[in-house]
Amino acid sequence: MTVMSRVGCRGAAAAVCVALILTMSGCATGEGGVPGSLSRAAGEGASAVTSVAYALRLWRAEDATDNQTTVLLGDAGDQLNSAYTDVAELDVNDRLVADSVRILLEKLSIAMSLVIRARQVVGGGPVVNSDPLIADLTAIGDEFSNLSDAPVPR
Repeated sequence: MTVMSRVGCRGAAAAVCVALILTMSGCATGEGGVPGSLSRAAGEGASAVTSVAYALRLWRAEDATDNQTTVLLGDAGDQLNSAYTDVAELDVNDRLVADSVRILLEKLSIAMSLVIRARQVVGGGPVVNSDPLIADLTAIGDEFSNLSDAPVPR
């Protein structure tokens, strides 16, 4: 084998590996349209509530200041608002997809209320115990992850 053919074989092998990785991770076969938009919004929801739960854990352990935590909570709230808006603006004609949109909007609303509760915890409001809140954030994060994987039942 010449040097060029070895480089060509390595390049082809690398391309095959990249294609396999993308296919296995879903990037090459990601859904478009409304199901893809729902999947992305659910992923945004999962990311936001997971970040809030983590921030509360850091804050409770005094590894994050009130200001740092408040900024992260604000960013997560913005992320949820953006996801909610993206889903609410979808043009849906199919009943099954419309049900999925309704469910996701309900979950995003719940997540927003949890972020508000987290702000109350950090700001010294009426909610003082963060443990149940962290559990609720983790649970809805799992629900978002499941919705992200299958946004519309088949």
